[in-house]
This record gives sequence, C-alpha cells and structure tokens, in this order.
Amino acid sequence: MRGVSKLSTRPYSSKRYSWATQVKERKENETIWDLRRRAPAHFWARAENAYTCAKVLFDQKGETHNSALYEGFMRESSIALELILNALIAEQSNAAPPNSHDVFDLWNKANLPKLSSDDLMRLTEVTEVLYWSGRYAASTSDANLKKGEERSKKYQSSKPIGSTVIISPTPYGWDEFEKLFRIVLNQYFELHAENRPD
Repeated sequence: MRGVSKLSTRPYSSKRYSWATQVKERKENETIWDLRRRAPAHFWARAENAYTCAKVLFDQKGETHNSALYEGFMRESSIALELILNALIAEQSNAAPPNSHDVFDLWNKANLPKLSSDDLMRLTEVTEVLYWSGRYAASTSDANLKKGEERSKKYQSSKPIGSTVIISPTPYGWDEFEKLFRIVLNQYFELHAENRPD
C-alpha cells in the first residue's frame, strides 16, 4: 500500500494488519471480492486520494474557471467524506459498509459526534452532490430529492422578514470540509490502532 499523502495527519504504522493476514483469516466461502468490500484500508486510501484532489482543486481558486474548479472540489470533497465514513464503518463492523451515498445517514450509522445545524446542512448538500447534482441535471430519485428538501428546510439558516423568508447559504469551503473529514479520520485511526495493536 502506498504511504499516506502529505496532507494527512498520521501515517499508518509499518506494523499494520497486512493484506496477506486478512486474506489468510478470511471467513469460509468468502471470496477475495467479499474481503475487498469490507477492507477499511481500501476506503481510507481512496478517501486520501479524493482529499488530495479536493485540496488541489480548492487551491486553484482565483485562477480562471472558478465555477468548474469549485464543482470539482465539491465532487471530490463529497467523495472523500463518503469514503472515509465507509472506512470507519468497515473498521467498526468488520463488514462491508452500506451501499449508500447518503453521508448524512452514514455519519449517524458511524455514531459520530452530534453536529451543528450548519454542519448538518453541509452533509445534506454533500449527499445531494453524490446522489445527483454533481452529475445530473435533476435528481434520479424523487424519494432522495424529497429527503434532501426536508433536511434542507430543517437545517438551512433562514430568517422571516415580513411575508418573505431570507435563506442564507451555508458556506462550504476547505476549512468546513476538512473539519468534517478530520472528525471521521481521527475516529478511524483511533479504532484502527485499537483493533490492530503493534
């Protein structure tokens, strides 16, 4: 496995639970594909790659094509959050994480700390990017669209002024993304160290 990116805070121990050990200890009738579906380090490594891409795209702000670069940052940061949540859930359960792009639900499934309304709104927006807005012109599922709308109404910052309601956008940039990513990453590394002591 490749080393951790320079953007990461902690590298894996050289004495980590190796892939060869995992293959030897796989369950009866479990294929190599089943093992890969529940491999936390796979999700972690892909999360680190998406994290690095998000950083590169975000740092290009101020150059030309700001809108395209920000869309790329949104997609990569969203994928990074989904993947690091999958790594944590796989580490917690020693099973494949749910086949879902709903980072809002994944956050709750991972039993992570409660978040502010602004951060819950960010998870709502990230989920929307993963499900459809990062790829399609419209949601491919009315149920997912309705769920996102309900969450947005609940967590968005709004203020009534007479008969008009002013909705304030929730900022989402590098600092907001990294804060969420680090919460999950730190939990992942702590649990990984407990599960695989030296």
